Amino acid sequence: METMLKDWKLLKTGQLVGDFEGFNESKIYELTDGSFYYQTEDKFHHCEMPDPVLKIYTDGTKQILVPEGLNDYTEIQETTAFRCKVMNDFRGWSGDTIFELENGEWWKQDQYEFKYFYSYRPSVVIAKVGDCHILHVNGRNIRVKRLK
Repeated sequence: METMLKDWKLLKTGQLVGDFEGFNESKIYELTDGSFYYQTEDKFHHCEMPDPVLKIYTDGTKQILVPEGLNDYTEIQETTAFRCKVMNDFRGWSGDTIFELENGEWWKQDQYEFKYFYSYRPSVVIAKVGDCHILHVNGRNIRVKRLK
């Protein structure tokens, strides 16, 4: 990995909020400094690491995220995002699900997909990715649009 990184410039070293569960398409990574990164690469690598240090590098055109102690990386881009709790019981999404957040905002599922999983008032991240928004909860993502 060090040989591969010799042409890359270190931009940032930071701590991940929570545990690292690997790379997964469209994953959102939140750092303790309040910054958010979106995985742009269609890459999967399952690996569990508690509270890892993440290093972000650039070659001038793209950025990569490298967890310390893992001999792998994924392409990312920094994004704007916020964290908030869902107001009620959460049961995943079913095609046209509306999510009411603690901050008063309402978001609606904007892609057809069915995924059931239960969680009581989970914390979610809403991230701006390109011209759409992604809701990230319990390791899963769905595209959403703001209603209110």
